[in-house]
Amino acid sequence: MDSVNKKILGLCALFFLLPGCSACNRSNTQNVSLPDTKIVMESYNPQFSRTMQYLDMLVMKGSSSIEEVKPYLSNKDPKQRWVAVYIIGRVANHDQVNILLPLLQDSEEAVRISAAGTLANKGYREALPVLISGTRSTGTISYLHPEQEIAGFCFDVLSVYTKQTFFTPEEWEQWWKIVEGKLSWDEATKTYR
Repeated sequence: MDSVNKKILGLCALFFLLPGCSACNRSNTQNVSLPDTKIVMESYNPQFSRTMQYLDMLVMKGSSSIEEVKPYLSNKDPKQRWVAVYIIGRVANHDQVNILLPLLQDSEEAVRISAAGTLANKGYREALPVLISGTRSTGTISYLHPEQEIAGFCFDVLSVYTKQTFFTPEEWEQWWKIVEGKLSWDEATKTYR
């Protein structure tokens, strides 16, 4: 399992391990009242675990949550676009995740990079140059708690899915010039070859 997914799973596992939290128990989710999707999307605050629990409850609904959050992909609020990417990335398969492709051009760096990470994870090669450019970033993904540096996220995602271990943006850029037209996604190993 890659380090990015380990970090995400680690955050989610915390919620599943809270004693007495029926919202965190998959078998009890049908007995828990999930607020309206609009409220979940608009009230998300990474500083409050309850709002993350609501996101995870949407994730537990599976691919049906994609249609619920899809309108937020074009929302003017970048936080809501990021939340939609987060949910879709957790439940979508290769064919469903293509709705994130336009976000590779998003004006908000955290949304653009998060969408690229999700698409790279599903075998979309066009996400790789976005991640490579992100290795030069000085920004953070502030919608996570704790915040994560964008450059570090990009280095991690690229390393995991390409099995390359470059340490500078220049090395990634040079590698991309060489392999750009040659890479293909290996579904069995979840890596680019």
